[in-house]
Formats: sequence, structure tokens, C-alpha cells
Amino acid sequence: MLLDLLSVNRSGNEPNGFTTENCVIGHTRTEQWIDIACNSENRQFCQLKDVIVNEGESVQLTCGVNNMQTSWTRCVNNTSVILSEYANGVSLTNLVFDHVKWSDQGNYECSFTNIDGLPETKFTGLFIPAEIVTFDHLGIIHVFIQLIRSLTVFNYD
Repeated sequence: MLLDLLSVNRSGNEPNGFTTENCVIGHTRTEQWIDIACNSENRQFCQLKDVIVNEGESVQLTCGVNNMQTSWTRCVNNTSVILSEYANGVSLTNLVFDHVKWSDQGNYECSFTNIDGLPETKFTGLFIPAEIVTFDHLGIIHVFIQLIRSLTVFNYD
């Protein structure tokens, strides 16, 4: 059976008149209209701006959505794990750390259902600079701040 995907701009004698629908499919053999629900299994993945903060400081990771229930997870070695024990709370869109530790460094994901009813995930990296102290031949201390970053590969299965 041949099916044609038709636009939502239809005349008044077609299904549901001029009301908004996601999709309508018409059978080309019978020239009758059939309303169907259009569902998508596609997830949206968005990269938020990475956050760099010094150890001991407060930090807030923001999902970037409003008025939506979110779920925060930490990604370690391609596995989602329970959030850091140092997080003081999770609000609708924010994950807050009072005193960030080097061990909190990593990739975090915020998952929610968007206004279209589709699952969406946003990723952000939390990076904490490590302080490295070295001595030269004169005994002068040199302090270097080095940002330690890990290569992240996201698997969107």
C-alpha cells in the first residue's frame, strides 16, 4: 500500500479541520484520510559550556531549561553513576556543589522530557585545575596551574 506524507496545511473537509496535528497520512488508493500519532524515538543531545572552577569553591551546573523536572547523573568510564556525595542538592535545573573537590571533576548529564514529550540530554564537563609545585636548581619554587582534562567520548546508543 502506498502512503504519502502530507503537510499539516489542509482544507476544512479533511481530518480535524484546521486544528494542529503532528502528521497526517493519506492512503493513495482509497483517497481517505487517517490520523496517526507521530512519535519519535530520537533523543536530542546537547553540549553545554564546560565549567572550570578551583578546588574548594562553590559551583552550580545549570541544565539550561526552565520549569522542567530534570535528572542529573555523572558519567564515569561510559557508565552513569550516582552524583557526587559533595553535592548539596538538585533543583529543577541546577546541580549545586558547596565545596568542589578534585574528585568531582568529570562529565555530567542533565536529562529531561522536552515540551514535545521527547527525551533530551545535555552534557557539561566540570574541570578542576590541579596545582603542581616544582623546584629549580636555585631552590626557587615554581607553581604551575595545569588544567587536567580527560578525553570524553559520548556513546549515543
